[in-house]
Amino acid sequence: MSKDFKSIRCFLLVALLTFPMTALADEWPQHRGPNRDGVWPEPLFTTAATSAANAVVDLNIEERWRRPIGSGYSGVVIADGRVFTMTSDETHNLVVALDASSGKELWRTLTDDVFPSGSGAVPGPLSTPAVANGMVFALAPEGRLLALSAADGTVRWKRDLAADFGATIPTYGMTTSPLVHGDQVLVQIAGEKAYLAAFETTTGELAWSENHGSGGIYSSPLLATLGGIEQLVVPSATALYAVDPNEGKLFWSHPLENVGVVDRMPLVLPNDRVFLPLMRAGGRMFNIRSKVDDSGERSWQVEELWQTPRLTMNTHAPPIYYDGHLYGMNGNLLTCISAEDGTVRWRSRIYDGTLILVAGHLVVMSAGSGKLHLVRATPDAFEEKLVTDLLQIGHHTVTPPSYADRTIYIRNVEELVALELRPGKGDPSQVAEQTPESEEAIGLREVWRRPLATGIHPAGDAGLTVNDGHLYTLVADDAHEFAVGMDAADGTEIWRKTLDPVVENSNGPGSTPAVADGKLFALSSACRLRALNTENGDLVWQVDLPAELGDDGPQNACKTSPRLIDGTLILLTGAPEKQRIMALNPANGKQLWTADGLAMTTNSSPVGAVLGGTPQALINGRVMTENGPRSLLYSVRPKDGKALWSFQAEKFFSWLDPVPVDEKVLLPTWRQTYFLSPPANSSADDNVPQASQSWLYPKTLDGAVYREGILYAYQDDDLIAMQAADGKELWRHKTFFGQLALANDQLLVLGYKTGLLRLVEATPDGYKETARRSVLNPGAANNTPPAFADGVFFVRNQEELVALTRSGE
Repeated sequence: MSKDFKSIRCFLLVALLTFPMTALADEWPQHRGPNRDGVWPEPLFTTAATSAANAVVDLNIEERWRRPIGSGYSGVVIADGRVFTMTSDETHNLVVALDASSGKELWRTLTDDVFPSGSGAVPGPLSTPAVANGMVFALAPEGRLLALSAADGTVRWKRDLAADFGATIPTYGMTTSPLVHGDQVLVQIAGEKAYLAAFETTTGELAWSENHGSGGIYSSPLLATLGGIEQLVVPSATALYAVDPNEGKLFWSHPLENVGVVDRMPLVLPNDRVFLPLMRAGGRMFNIRSKVDDSGERSWQVEELWQTPRLTMNTHAPPIYYDGHLYGMNGNLLTCISAEDGTVRWRSRIYDGTLILVAGHLVVMSAGSGKLHLVRATPDAFEEKLVTDLLQIGHHTVTPPSYADRTIYIRNVEELVALELRPGKGDPSQVAEQTPESEEAIGLREVWRRPLATGIHPAGDAGLTVNDGHLYTLVADDAHEFAVGMDAADGTEIWRKTLDPVVENSNGPGSTPAVADGKLFALSSACRLRALNTENGDLVWQVDLPAELGDDGPQNACKTSPRLIDGTLILLTGAPEKQRIMALNPANGKQLWTADGLAMTTNSSPVGAVLGGTPQALINGRVMTENGPRSLLYSVRPKDGKALWSFQAEKFFSWLDPVPVDEKVLLPTWRQTYFLSPPANSSADDNVPQASQSWLYPKTLDGAVYREGILYAYQDDDLIAMQAADGKELWRHKTFFGQLALANDQLLVLGYKTGLLRLVEATPDGYKETARRSVLNPGAANNTPPAFADGVFFVRNQEELVALTRSGE
């Protein structure tokens, strides 16, 4: 954004004279605001006429101040004219306090060493502090709970939740946010000795604890009144339950099965309803009822009213409740549903981000495009009042906005911006005129472009396969998935083959097809593998994996890619019982062998390699240990599936593919990466030898490619080069996280949600960018690596596919 672009001034002076300021005690003292629901419902600018009519006054924004804030995802809280948040300086985690009117830093307090976080995330804190009674309560990523003076940041007391309660630190660090209730501060620990605990605010002494939940957690408890009784509603991986906030006594509990990651707080709605958003299992609406018998005993009943995949899947954004409706993100779609039955009222493409509600307006901050949207919260239709470029494209923006004293606070992992709200009607077109120009195109020319998505429905993340002048991929519309064959020269669609109905909220197909001997091998999200004629798309053969395996198939949509390795078609089935690897004859689809008992997921794919002169299929799976999930790398013989060697990671796991590096193998996991030396004498009997570790890199290397002794990969938002022999870093450059591919001596670097394609020399001598062009819409998810053939670069996202070449070619 231009340095000269300091404010958005699309309001009438008469509006300021017409609307007197209301006298509200505006504070946002904890995670998601005063009621932990992301809502500031009171009108900001009122007259007798607007109050009587219950009207919503249009809002405008003016930038008050902006300042660097540092890395992390912690939310912003505001109390007594001060702004508090957590951040990191690349070395340490910090709690900082700023003056709300100017942004000037008042104090900073170090909590612990910086937390490395997991793949795809930057280092830094995730928990949002709470402010009460002149104290700030902050939870560091590795489990240190601190109480600080709000005046000067002095530490009053601290507790180590991992040491004291056996808290297991999740991959991305402890995210749960403290809740202050009276003279106690409550934290969802998810530990061996306590799942939820309350501490005295003045001393840090344990007041009470309970252990009714289980499983890891990224969510937080909610204080609510249900059936006229104040209670703490607590989400866990196995149950949603409620306890007495004063002593931890259990009120009610409702079991949850196979819900996956619980990463957002529940919402309490009128009429004793609770909405629980679950990323994998969908949103669930419950009714909580109680009755008192003749003896005075109260009993509780929990009834599930309905479920919805909306507002929950493919997003981390907490939804908002307002006036009978729920608003939130569903992947790239801002969505409104009825709180009565989950019926969709409207959906509109605002790329995934976070939101709160202020005075009848949704304040939506896009996660990648840097755009801020003001949207009227009405079920009648999508009604956007204002959209403007606010933050730099590409920076992580997943922290929900905050509000206090007619000011919206927006932060990403680089800066914090304070925006003053003003009454008046916004003019998006006028704001758009002030939008900074897109990145200058240097050295790249667009050859053709074609849409992949139909309307607002995502077309998926399937990879691109180029063969003999044709380009193949998988796409989806609102009803079906398709395999598509195109002319690589001009993008003309040659054929389209219907595969299967779309898997609800799978975001479309995510598998990359393979090509051999005139056949395209395409795996749908419904786990049906088809061989199609590459010239016309006609079906050659088909295998229904769930039917073939005699079970219900994988727990999630198939995203693995079939790979041809040493003449054998190998894929991971994701079967929930035996976790099979399957090998097929590519000519007729006949099953050659299966390898059972190996842990894996359908998000990774087999990788072919020749090590020690032996063709091998490398499989990165996941195994559960007493210390949590771990990556389990197997090498199997393609002709019969016999295990040749294996390696189990000491810590962490990932769904990333292993990378062959000459006679070695790179195994990236979340937070650390192993460089392995396979055993000299691989075995095909039951005594499977283990690979040895050559070196260990203490962070995740994502999307790694290898050329002439050098590894190139993403490490958080940096593109880095390192020597494969010893892991020595040679150079790094900030390009923002994205997709990476190798085209001869050029790295194809496609920024995630930036839409910017860069060509970078694959050289150990430093970062040397040779071309760049803004190709795809900023904000749109692009999980597909670029492809290259015959001097043409191909990139796609969930909306469109673009072909480019160097200028002058």
